[in-house]
Amino acid sequence: MDVFAKRFAILAPEEKGDEGTCSIDIVRGSVGSRDGSRLHAAEGTLALLALLVTEGGTIQRERAIDVLWPNLDPFAASNALKACLHRARRQLGDSGAIELRDGELRLGGMFRSNLPDILSLAESGDPSRDAEHMMAVLHSIAGESWSWAPWEWFQKHVRRMREAARSMGAALLTAEMEANEFPAAMATARAMVDLEPFDELPRSAIVRAHLAMGNTPLAIDELRRYEELLKDELGVELPSELTALLKLAG
Repeated sequence: MDVFAKRFAILAPEEKGDEGTCSIDIVRGSVGSRDGSRLHAAEGTLALLALLVTEGGTIQRERAIDVLWPNLDPFAASNALKACLHRARRQLGDSGAIELRDGELRLGGMFRSNLPDILSLAESGDPSRDAEHMMAVLHSIAGESWSWAPWEWFQKHVRRMREAARSMGAALLTAEMEANEFPAAMATARAMVDLEPFDELPRSAIVRAHLAMGNTPLAIDELRRYEELLKDELGVELPSELTALLKLAG
């Protein structure tokens, strides 16, 4: 089981999780049932679980209908929710995994997600203590295409998780550069570039790390490639700080 799966007690693809607990990895869209098996969840089940998780585990029934079935009339949307709820409970193997009570949908007490842990690490993670976990989250989010979640309403949550990953990367990168741990800093910076190719912070760190290790040609090459990317894709010039670095390196 990989580091990310271990940290958040979410199933790795080839592993089984804790029996008695349902789960969703909100980054990968992976769902685990109560019997410990990994599910090939229907899109409706994934959408309902993702909505509940991103809403903190609770959402009004009518709002859930508006989000998930905005184009259906009230009667058809109500039936769609009933069918989706029935299917989700059956797939999860737990009738209490999702509760509907007093007009409110709620995740059951034995359901878990890694979203709270991701946001907590972004807010209060300490690179000296949590570097391995922070790096695992950064890699996981940077490498995710989110093809499992094509819904427009989910995109703001994707941005939220990507911002959390970027925050973790920046904290790691700052600590590593300050400690002159240049190989580690470059690995973190590369992961941040995978997350956002136009981000100046990791590009600058890669250049500075190369220069600190005496790899001037590599620093220049990195700057030139970044300069071409900015010009070709965004039509903008290299930031002034990096232009100064280029002159210094050259």
